[in-house]
Amino acid sequence: RNIVVACAGNVEHAPIVELAEKFFDSSNSAFSLQPSPLEAKPKTAAPILIKPKKNLEQAHLIIATPWISAIDERRYAASLLIGILGDGNSSRLWQTIREKRGLAYSVGASATSFQDCGVFSIYAGCSPEKVAEVVDLSITELKKIKQKGVSVEELNLMKEQTAASVLLGLEDSSVRAANLAQMEITHGRQISVEETLAKIEAVSLENVQTIALEFFQTEQIALAALGNLNGLKIKRERLEI
Repeated sequence: RNIVVACAGNVEHAPIVELAEKFFDSSNSAFSLQPSPLEAKPKTAAPILIKPKKNLEQAHLIIATPWISAIDERRYAASLLIGILGDGNSSRLWQTIREKRGLAYSVGASATSFQDCGVFSIYAGCSPEKVAEVVDLSITELKKIKQKGVSVEELNLMKEQTAASVLLGLEDSSVRAANLAQMEITHGRQISVEETLAKIEAVSLENVQTIALEFFQTEQIALAALGNLNGLKIKRERLEI
């Protein structure tokens, strides 16, 4: 009763509906995919976890904060912020940590959002002795965006890249089907490509910085590091933004 069947490609609607009705019970007309109102907001924590694991050649680092939900209208601005900060080899984290200093094998930013909350994270894979420096540089980039925002050039480039990604996704039937199902479950409706592109284009510099100001908070930052860290200690003061 909580299954969404989504198809894309050379298919006809009526036969798919017939098959769905045959194999799934759709008799409960009162069923709705819309989530029930939550009585309380999810509780978050911000631990600093350093886990020694001597047999790992590479150290793994995560810096995370709470994030917007999947139904928050600010998700377009949040997505562009993530792209500017850590998505791809033109991003700030990649350029600062990998290209200029060669400190990490892999570095980037991403987010996972649900209907009531989300989590933003920076990931880096680096030599154990470089973890502290990568932490410092990552925090510095978060601080820069809070204090100065992003540039017009960065925002426009990320808008172009994001729009191109949306359009390219239309060429892959599996991606289209997955998007159809996700939108139905998350939003209870289909969001058109035109609406998505318009929302992306409408994001302003202020919108992006507002997200950073709200979610990049020292007391909300969680950190986890795993590897042969040789007694590494990181205190909360080091994560001050």
